Amino acid sequence: MKKIIFILISLSMLSGCISTQVRDFTDPEYNSFVSKKLLVATPNPTFDEIFLKAAKDNYVETEIVKYSDLFFPTREYTAQDIRNTIKANNIDAILLVGIAVDSGVHAQVIGYQTNISVNQFNNTATAHTYAQTAYSRATAANAKLLDAKTKQTIWMADLITNASGAIYVQSDDTMEDMSDEIIRTLGKKRHLACSGRYCKPK
Repeated sequence: MKKIIFILISLSMLSGCISTQVRDFTDPEYNSFVSKKLLVATPNPTFDEIFLKAAKDNYVETEIVKYSDLFFPTREYTAQDIRNTIKANNIDAILLVGIAVDSGVHAQVIGYQTNISVNQFNNTATAHTYAQTAYSRATAANAKLLDAKTKQTIWMADLITNASGAIYVQSDDTMEDMSDEIIRTLGKKRHLACSGRYCKPK
């Protein structure tokens, strides 16, 4: 039993922790607004895919369309082209997500571990010392939900995601936690149709 507990603690230390803090505001005029079809524009295609997966995991019922599915990077679009495409696809809201600051990964040696192996046949011992390294990453972002028809800001938020652990912190981890928090916050405010337990109002 003690061995199992030790393994669980070790895994916890390796995986570390990640959390996102949100400070948001909804325009009072849009308190009851619920998007039926949402266009999402994030910093990169990877973020788009992670956001869609997070929406599925949180049982979001609002239809979500990626910006790249309607507007191709190989073409140029005028402002009128964009408005016409949004209207033709019955988009009622646009979610913009931008990364403000990414600290990158910081590594810090937090200690050393020495392993000793003993050879009983020739009575010798060998010691190997390894540095124990902790990794951390901080990412600040902003998100804005717009009324597709009027371009009025419905909801806006500042987000800070902190990640740390003994395993190298990937940017995907940060984007996943940030996407989850955006969806949960919009779900709790009922701007997204969402049936997941994390999306229910407190």
